[in-house]
Amino acid sequence: AASALAAVMSAWAPARAAHVLQHYHVAGFGWVLLSMALLRIFLVRGRPWLLPAFALSLLLASMQSAYHTLFGALGSFLVALATIASRRVPAARTASASGAFAVAMVLSYLFFESFPGGMPPVMDRAEAVYWAAEPASFLLPSPFGIPWVLSGAGPAMSWMPNLFEGVVTPGLTVLLLALLFLLRRRSRGIATAEDRRGLLLLAILSVIPFALALGPWLKFMGRPVGIPMPFAILQDVPLLEGARSPSRFAILGTCMLAVPAAAAASSLGRR
Repeated sequence: AASALAAVMSAWAPARAAHVLQHYHVAGFGWVLLSMALLRIFLVRGRPWLLPAFALSLLLASMQSAYHTLFGALGSFLVALATIASRRVPAARTASASGAFAVAMVLSYLFFESFPGGMPPVMDRAEAVYWAAEPASFLLPSPFGIPWVLSGAGPAMSWMPNLFEGVVTPGLTVLLLALLFLLRRRSRGIATAEDRRGLLLLAILSVIPFALALGPWLKFMGRPVGIPMPFAILQDVPLLEGARSPSRFAILGTCMLAVPAAAAASSLGRR
């Protein structure tokens, strides 16, 4: 039940729904999530057939969008980190997963290098600032929800560049449920202490993609305030200079946060 609820939260997340309206290839996040799930199951259970399936799903994610290469790489790393830090994972299993990840990344690179005419030109850093999110945007209710629509408010706030790149909120329900999970010491329905630690780490690590969604410079009411952010480091990495839409990282953060939020909802009981 918790897994099904997490899937619903991820599929209907406002940050993802906004991209359905314009960038469906970015909103189609399934291959990224599948690769993260397969990696998690392999690290926990060690079934060898999961490795090629993990590498293949990661490659298919890359073939859908170059942003999915970034999301898949970061998501796989964060899931592996949460798993290894919360339970005992054999070193050989970790090494095998790292090898499969490397193969998927090399094949993804070869796929993009095969494009006729080369990759798109490198964008100016100011453009990445323009398409970045703001902290206040994460705390908004969903603009697609009935209360927001009935209020008569527009779907995008004045400080957002547009609806598609400006809506980054996971939704207030997901935020409150995730906060509930963090505050409660015990959660019914979670089998082991290792699982709870893994979910706790997943909630904490979701801060990383949310921070990347803020772009290279922090903004307030649409204007940079001169505070550098982690996305600026990402743009200094070779082959990643062309990344210009940092707000899309909010989709990854939302999907990560949906898992502990769904666990909290399922632990509340039927009432």
